[in-house]
Amino acid sequence: FFESPNRILNTIDECMSVLGPDYWCCVCSELTKKFEKVWRGPLQQVRLQIEKSMGGVDGVRGEFTVVIAPNQPPPTSS
Repeated sequence: FFESPNRILNTIDECMSVLGPDYWCCVCSELTKKFEKVWRGPLQQVRLQIEKSMGGVDGVRGEFTVVIAPNQPPPTSS
């Protein structure tokens, strides 16, 4: 799904409250452009990385693309 820079951190917080902080995702900003950025990993880690990037000189611009990993079934016991 797509998200704005103004709401991305709150959206990730909501995802963490529903899915848990260790649920995997990929968040991209400025896809196919010069300042493209991609963050992958657990929701909590990705949130921290985005928050850190927002404080930088360039900040984070444009629309975000958020991909949430599919739910994995628990391993079966043999």
